Amino acid sequence: MRKFLVALIALPLAAIGQIRYEKGYFIDNSGSKTECLIRNPGWEHNPVKFEYMLDESGQKDSRSIENTREFGIYEDAVYVRENVAMERSTSQLRNLPVSPKYKLENERHFLRILVSGKSSLYSYGESGLVKFFFTNKDGKIEQLIYIPYLNSGTSQIRHLNQFHSQILTLENCPGVNLTTISTLKYKEDELKEFFAKMSDCKGEKQTVSKVRKGKFQLKPMIGIGFFKLETPQLNSAYDKSAEFSKVGFTYGVEAEFILPSNRNKLAILLDVNYNTFKDGKDLPDGASITDLRQDFKFASLHVPFGVRYYMYLSDKTKLFVNPLVAANFFIGDNYALYHDQTKQDFAGTTITYGFGAGISVGAINAEVRLMSPQGLTKSLGGDFYNTSLMLSYNLL
Repeated sequence: MRKFLVALIALPLAAIGQIRYEKGYFIDNSGSKTECLIRNPGWEHNPVKFEYMLDESGQKDSRSIENTREFGIYEDAVYVRENVAMERSTSQLRNLPVSPKYKLENERHFLRILVSGKSSLYSYGESGLVKFFFTNKDGKIEQLIYIPYLNSGTSQIRHLNQFHSQILTLENCPGVNLTTISTLKYKEDELKEFFAKMSDCKGEKQTVSKVRKGKFQLKPMIGIGFFKLETPQLNSAYDKSAEFSKVGFTYGVEAEFILPSNRNKLAILLDVNYNTFKDGKDLPDGASITDLRQDFKFASLHVPFGVRYYMYLSDKTKLFVNPLVAANFFIGDNYALYHDQTKQDFAGTTITYGFGAGISVGAINAEVRLMSPQGLTKSLGGDFYNTSLMLSYNLL
């Protein structure tokens, strides 16, 4: 059994880094377009290079911002190389400037196209920085300026919303003025919606980038638990302790939210499952007339919380791993009885740590979980070990 668990855990770890190559294209500096397969890691920030293959059996190669004018992955994202005048103010509270003054510096980036049309919208992001750009009335790409800053006199957060007036320089639809546009926020979803509506009302052909959305899943779970209980020494004079091992059932429910970034490879999970354990054992010591005995009975709610990382093998099959931290709550009639007379109180709520690994095929999921020892009694100690094989089904 131990070899099986080790192998199952090692399988997803060996697959980390497997990212699919998807249909796309690139345009080189001469304007020549090449159809290819592009490695898609689900860039959270704008890339400066990418990996590709000309076909499934082709050799892997890479291209950079220096030799690529544009590249895209069909049904996902398009990036164009542009030289832009850019300011780099941040929206992070700890680093806010104390003045709305800014300086533009010439930079070269792959900008992601959010809305394409006569007045296109672009985005650029890196760690701690998100900026938007648009095609101005002269056909040049210009940064939309938005700067939150601390008022030096009152320490209040103020906002330079210059992007409102920049947008008004475009040929907009009737009814769009400084008053109506003043509620527009410097956020991707709002800017995309606005630019798409402007193109639509003017009858322009447009393309809007795919919206990356998170996904909530609810999974009933049932499984087999491989339980082991190591009890403390009963009496220092006899140096007696015992070990119990049982196989039992466990069941519960898991809530999972798959994050929209990183190609839906990351998720946050929260489980609630129910475990029970009941056993007893005589411990003859060769000295006492009456053998020492241990009896245990307890039921607990096991509530793990963790982060899950998915590795896609195909559209329907994926491996996953998840580190966990769990709260354990004893419920109901619980006892630890020693020699029919020494009853111990349980430790109350305990915290344990664990690791899970498994596979998802369609809506069906199988996972092996190993948890760290759970303390039992307050005075004499004792540890409960829980390794489980869980099956679950995605309801949503």
